[in-house]
Amino acid sequence: MPEGFFDDIALEKVFPLDFDHNLFSAIFVWGEYTKKWLIKNRNISEDKIVVAGFHRFDLYGLHDNFIGKSPPAKTSKKHIGFIGRLGGIDVFDKRSIVRSIVESVEDESKGISHLNLVDEIRDEASSFFLYVQIFDYIYHNTDYMMSYRPHPNENVDSKILLKSRYKDRFLLSAEEDYNSWILSQDVIISPTSTSYVDAYILGKPVISIDRIINASKANAALEIAIETFNEYAYAPSTFEELIDLLLAKDLKPRKSEKTQDILRDYYDWPRDNYSTVDIVKTVMKHDSVKKHNIGGKLLIKFLSIADYCFFTLRRLRDKNNLEVRYNYNSYYHKYPEYIKKLSEKIVARLKSARNYKASS
Repeated sequence: MPEGFFDDIALEKVFPLDFDHNLFSAIFVWGEYTKKWLIKNRNISEDKIVVAGFHRFDLYGLHDNFIGKSPPAKTSKKHIGFIGRLGGIDVFDKRSIVRSIVESVEDESKGISHLNLVDEIRDEASSFFLYVQIFDYIYHNTDYMMSYRPHPNENVDSKILLKSRYKDRFLLSAEEDYNSWILSQDVIISPTSTSYVDAYILGKPVISIDRIINASKANAALEIAIETFNEYAYAPSTFEELIDLLLAKDLKPRKSEKTQDILRDYYDWPRDNYSTVDIVKTVMKHDSVKKHNIGGKLLIKFLSIADYCFFTLRRLRDKNNLEVRYNYNSYYHKYPEYIKKLSEKIVARLKSARNYKASS
């Protein structure tokens, strides 16, 4: 399934009409909406479709004590989190805007369509200009802490300037777990994004800057969730209104019944079990699945080494022309520690379910 919310046009692409989906023994989907769509539009047997929820939400299992609650504050100072969206004008591989424009024009000539790059550049420049204005106000008029969370496709090195400008009051987020970062903030400021869903579930107030920068509607045309999550966020029209919200002593998150309905229908949230647990249980029911713990571990190790070698060769070959995006400003991605912790919790739950079944 595609990331974020989706509409029927996206589903048409994910499940093409000219493919026989009945070849699969099981098809996992996020929510009931997709299941009903597949039954109606692809004539897939209902018993083959498993509503497993959105596996990214499994990460909330690391924060069981915080769901629906406020985490203990690290300091008495207010923490303001800023979500970065500069993946177009400040890219991780340090490409210039000139290069991005030229490559986009070349792609258009080949029939490869892009979002309106001009609107994207304007929106990103306007949003960061506003961010710096907010940084300045906070630094000179409050004792608040500021934390900037770069977009995965964003250049991190360029933000060192902000640390030198705002000293120890400015933090550049390096947490692998996005949810841990959200939990450490009192208020989130961002352009409209599907990342609002995390703040919504974790009970954090969000301030959208879209009205202030007069953001284009390019993304709204592609993602049905944009307008939905704007209902959850505060949407000031002026800089002064935004500052008033920041200075509020106890800004409460806005609630939206429509957002909750969308989460239930599209993401099967809230749910009682890990998405990964339900998927593994379904897979293990099939006779074709064999348990080879040693062989499985060796295979994973082999694939990891092969991936590292492939990435190294590609890096050496294409030093200045990386086609693979989302390198996260690092040479190679190690297995994140928080994913290991999540895996341990999921395996423990699977073992617990298996032992319970055996004792019954």
